[in-house]
Amino acid sequence: MGTFKKAALGCAVAAFAIIGGVGCGAPQNGSGEAESLARTGTSPIARTAEPGGQPPPTTGPEATVTEIPASLRLPGEGERGWLADDALDTLWALGPCQPAEYPTDRTRTDMRTIRNEGVPEYSQVRQLVVYRTTADAHEALAEFRQALATCKRIPTTTDGAPATQLWRVTSTPVGSEPGILAYSAVYRPDGDQVTAAGDEAHAIIRRANAVFLVAVSGEVGDQRPALQQVAADYVNTLCVFEEACD
Repeated sequence: MGTFKKAALGCAVAAFAIIGGVGCGAPQNGSGEAESLARTGTSPIARTAEPGGQPPPTTGPEATVTEIPASLRLPGEGERGWLADDALDTLWALGPCQPAEYPTDRTRTDMRTIRNEGVPEYSQVRQLVVYRTTADAHEALAEFRQALATCKRIPTTTDGAPATQLWRVTSTPVGSEPGILAYSAVYRPDGDQVTAAGDEAHAIIRRANAVFLVAVSGEVGDQRPALQQVAADYVNTLCVFEEACD
């Protein structure tokens, strides 16, 4: 398997500047795997109904719990190789849409990021952000979906030859609303797949006014099942933001 290097990032800026416009990077010829994702064509800061007709949360009052409790740890936090950062302005580690700031960033009230990059060409990131209201947290997921729809094609290279990293977005049934599962694979212009689908992937879930992201990157095979398991195991811990822990 050849190594690949991303040639263009920072696409989320385009996601908010060119809503419903073209994605990042020129489309490449390829197989059925290169089908484009549906675009919403709406503003990323507009509150719209969820797929299936579920209405978004109303603006409502400020959430009761707006700080990460001192006893709450992220999965892996404190274990060997993981480094923690509590900076409130840390950028989201959203794969193809980096670096980027999102409109809902200004409604954050607390944040923690942990990273593990001890293995060459393999990294893991986990982030927990608390928002002023449940509606703000819901809107953050809507912004991520819009950004990923715009940044789904990333020009790259493999063994020195042009290629395209193609991102796909699906849902995961975890949290207070359907979460996001985003994953990628790299293709040559002839459609030949270079990397396994899911060897770079993200799972993003919400519970009440808290949003949790878990991401991996590295040529180690499909990481989607592992990410979904981390999110599913952690969502119960986030009950503290609903004050409804058993």
